Amino acid sequence: MKIVQTYAPTSTSDDDEVEDFYNELDNILEKKYTYTIVMGDFNAKIGRGKEEEKYIGRQGIGKRNERGERMMVETKKFYVGNS
Repeated sequence: MKIVQTYAPTSTSDDDEVEDFYNELDNILEKKYTYTIVMGDFNAKIGRGKEEEKYIGRQGIGKRNERGERMMVETKKFYVGNS
């Protein structure tokens, strides 16, 4: 089991810092484990899941922002438990 606790750069951070954060997180999540739990503050809005998405439910509120799109939920097959 792998547990990752993380905090994304705030909205005042520059794009390079945000890009570095997601690249580092992607590297950490590369190795597969039976269970992986990722929690923290991503400073992102998930919004309502889209029809074709499997891992984000339709109960979200509002629209997803750019950081919500970058959260790797679909590509890493993570379920969103809370937002």
